[in-house]
Amino acid sequence: MGDAMKSVTRRVIAWRRVLIILIAFGLVIVYQVVQINRSIRSANFIGCATNLRSLWQMQFNYAAQYGGPNQSLPTETGAAFWLTLQKTPKPMIEGYEPFF
Repeated sequence: MGDAMKSVTRRVIAWRRVLIILIAFGLVIVYQVVQINRSIRSANFIGCATNLRSLWQMQFNYAAQYGGPNQSLPTETGAAFWLTLQKTPKPMIEGYEPFF
């Protein structure tokens, strides 16, 4: 019975090792998923900030080129404002891009 008990003990120890390795892999996978989600959020934030910066620059370019002596902006608001930037003789925005 001593050999049978040693065999069972070895199997239990082997399964414990397998379980520990699986838990470790699971933790690594969870950590990687969290890092990927952070990267995606950061990329979205940077993309949004870049688009806002471009829109801001287009406003001032419009005012400088087509705003007259007062360098005023179009009177339209919302989506119509951005469409106005596309309808100038030399469009501020190339092609019709859906901003909204």
